[in-house]
Amino acid sequence: MIAAITQTLTEILVESSPIIRDIEIDLNHPETRQDVRPALSLYFYQLTKSRHHPDAHHLEVDTERYILDWYDLSFVIIPWDWTVLGKWKLLSEVLTSLIPYQLITQEKLAPELRGFGDLILQIATSVPDPRWEKTFGISFHPALYITVQTPFVVAKLQP
Repeated sequence: MIAAITQTLTEILVESSPIIRDIEIDLNHPETRQDVRPALSLYFYQLTKSRHHPDAHHLEVDTERYILDWYDLSFVIIPWDWTVLGKWKLLSEVLTSLIPYQLITQEKLAPELRGFGDLILQIATSVPDPRWEKTFGISFHPALYITVQTPFVVAKLQP
């Protein structure tokens, strides 16, 4: 499901902004970035059991029944550009692109996520944990921190 959420976020960004459509979206660790060509780092950095998960632990999709666990998938999005204004412009584009999707409808989700309901996307503009920079070994950058509540199938129930 991590790859499906990453695909969904990438598609939302690319579809929502002609500026983002023309740049690289890099999924690697941000410290590995060697150049400042316009780009976005979309880096998955944390998986935690969701504290505020939907009530759906049992779900029926078509004729299949599932037991689900909900997890929060956390990403950081860092803009890269030659200039500070370029970085800010990219970051503004990302924020503008994601604000309408604080509830990602099933139609926007990658195919393997459809049928489990709409997913909640939370946007934060400050470092969720002050130890983040030290843990990831990168210096401070303007960034957005995105968390998506995601279902994981624990078991498929027999009909």
